[in-house]
Amino acid sequence: MKGLNTYRVILLCLLILSALTSCNKVEIDEPPFQGSPVFKVEAMFGNEQFDLAAGEDECELDSYVQNENGVTMYCGKLSSSEYTVKLKIFDGSLDCPEGKFQALLPQTLSYSPPNGNTFMHIDASDFPNNSHIEQIAWYVDGIFYGTDYLEITSPGKYNICADVTFDNGSTSMVCNEFLVGFKPSSDAFVRHFVDQQFRLHAWIDSYDKNVESVVWYVDGNQVSEEESMIVQVNPALHKVMAEIHFTNGAVRKKTVLADGTLEGCFLDDLTIFETLYTGHLYDFTAQFEISYQGQIYKTQLSTNDSSTFNVTEWTYYGKNSSGANIYKITASVDCLLSNSSGDELPFSGNIIFGIPGE
Repeated sequence: MKGLNTYRVILLCLLILSALTSCNKVEIDEPPFQGSPVFKVEAMFGNEQFDLAAGEDECELDSYVQNENGVTMYCGKLSSSEYTVKLKIFDGSLDCPEGKFQALLPQTLSYSPPNGNTFMHIDASDFPNNSHIEQIAWYVDGIFYGTDYLEITSPGKYNICADVTFDNGSTSMVCNEFLVGFKPSSDAFVRHFVDQQFRLHAWIDSYDKNVESVVWYVDGNQVSEEESMIVQVNPALHKVMAEIHFTNGAVRKKTVLADGTLEGCFLDDLTIFETLYTGHLYDFTAQFEISYQGQIYKTQLSTNDSSTFNVTEWTYYGKNSSGANIYKITASVDCLLSNSSGDELPFSGNIIFGIPGE
């Protein structure tokens, strides 16, 4: 009898242990892997050693995107109670709908230069038919910017409209998307004229000869899918828009104003002005920022023409809590940062950040 009782006790213990083990598998997650921090900064900032690591000393990583004058910036931020470090990278290849930031990011980045330059300017006197133009009211992203003269002092992707009044009293508004301070993937422009028989001639002038297809619209109506076209028009002003598809995947929509009255009331392709900028381009340029002791130090407040930003690793990391794709960027960084008072400090070291992709 004693042996039977002992057997029952042992059996009961095994059943309890089995039940507890099964509950553990369902209710308790595996403990997190305790390894070295993934995202960190190890550098010299001025004369001080500068170290930050996500998960240590209440330091946290945040990855996000922001819009800068119509251009997406891909951003990462490491912040602690003492420091905040931000990395921002402008998107590039803005006219390629299928272009993915994570696939196009180059291995060597330059820094966004200081603002304050004139990136584009247009004056009514620049037009070949300026003697027929009474005035042009300029609108940028729906906001009135001035009369006759337009100046853009910040890089971006803008919708710019010219509300033009001609000397015969006729008026029209023509709008186009402009890439200001960024390089178009392909250059092509709409050329046109109206002959004495009121036939509109329009064609694409492409330097690179890489136009794949064109869809033409006159006053909102599709009229052709050839690279050039000839259509009959009535004696009025007509908006002619070309949707240009390039062999590299770029797409541009460009609108001109054709004069069916034959009185010099036309506007050529205004996007030619975006190509006249010869300064530093902002495609895939980086901005580095450090907040410390109430001061904000930024690379764009210093001249970093000779500074370096070399990407040594660029890989998919995972998804954040919102389901967005996060990529790990590892880079060696050497740059200058200044605050608003002009105090400049060098930064040199290695960074590992998480920034969003597409």
